[in-house]
Amino acid sequence: MHGCRSRLDALAALLQLEQGQAAQLCVQTPGLLTFSTGELERRMGALGALLGLPGPELAAAVARAPPVLLQRPQAVRQHLAELCRQLTVSPSRLTAMVARAPGLLLLPPALAREHVQVSGSFLGGGAAAAC
Repeated sequence: MHGCRSRLDALAALLQLEQGQAAQLCVQTPGLLTFSTGELERRMGALGALLGLPGPELAAAVARAPPVLLQRPQAVRQHLAELCRQLTVSPSRLTAMVARAPGLLLLPPALAREHVQVSGSFLGGGAAAAC
């Protein structure tokens, strides 16, 4: 139980959350507790480097879509490249989109494209309007 508590403490610190909030994320995404503290830190660092988001923005994005941490950094890198192609946006634009809607990293790229197109049509524009 001690190991689980330390991983929960680490997750709360990494995501800049109260322990109760981190516990709720773990209820929703139990796989988060399978990683060591070091692995959580490594995955957050890799995700931050891939997205170019500063710590607070990265923490907020991951807190909104915690299953993102379950993905291997190499898989996230490939997914980002495919999202850029499918959405026909630059990497910097995609980073802004993911910061606002981190769940994009959890969708298959073709489905993400459809989601962005539909959202954009409701907002009166294309992919740029959707995010």
